[in-house]
Amino acid sequence: QWESALQLHGGMLRSKVELDRISTNAAIASCERSSAWESSLKLFSSMVQSNAEIDTTTYNAAISVCKTAGEWERSLHLLSRMEQNKVEKDGTTYSATLSACEKGSVWERSSHLFDCMVQRLREPNTIAFNAALSTYTESSRWEMGMQVFSVMGSNKIELSVVTFGAAISACAQGSKWEMSLHLLGMMPLQKVECNMVTLNSALSACGKNGEWQHALQIFGVIAHAMMEP
Repeated sequence: QWESALQLHGGMLRSKVELDRISTNAAIASCERSSAWESSLKLFSSMVQSNAEIDTTTYNAAISVCKTAGEWERSLHLLSRMEQNKVEKDGTTYSATLSACEKGSVWERSSHLFDCMVQRLREPNTIAFNAALSTYTESSRWEMGMQVFSVMGSNKIELSVVTFGAAISACAQGSKWEMSLHLLGMMPLQKVECNMVTLNSALSACGKNGEWQHALQIFGVIAHAMMEP
């Protein structure tokens, strides 16, 4: 499908049909789904060269392509262009850029991005915060990850199973087994169902600190869950 999208878009260019955001966004998204990231960025460049109006959705599509391709430097470049051109950034912008930084293991950049997001984003969302939390956890910066979790609570950001999974994993890294159990106990109160990731992370936190009684209790929960049809 992405080849057809490119052909159609190329035909519009040759016919000097005015490029519109909807068609270009659709073509870029099609290329992202097919991992044809270089082609999608060429489409973005064609919009720039034709002086077409580029909005938040178009930038988000291009940044998402960079995230999929692991091109974190390109994603930061696009974010910088948005700043220069005074294009509004939303939760998707930050979450895609943070995820790109996560794949590139560049937590220092993520830290700056997270600060900008908290200060500027009108409506911070769970996905954007989760991306920051996961970045720090994957980079073994568990203290910073827990700070993100704390900010989410202070700003009443909805907590998901991904949020708890990353936070409990951060606790395991920091040998904070008590906190991991506390977070595990929070999940039912937040109406978030435990999964194997959260349970295994809590198990790891308890095991590393010799808390075998707690570890065995969690193991029993895991074993029961595995036996359920």
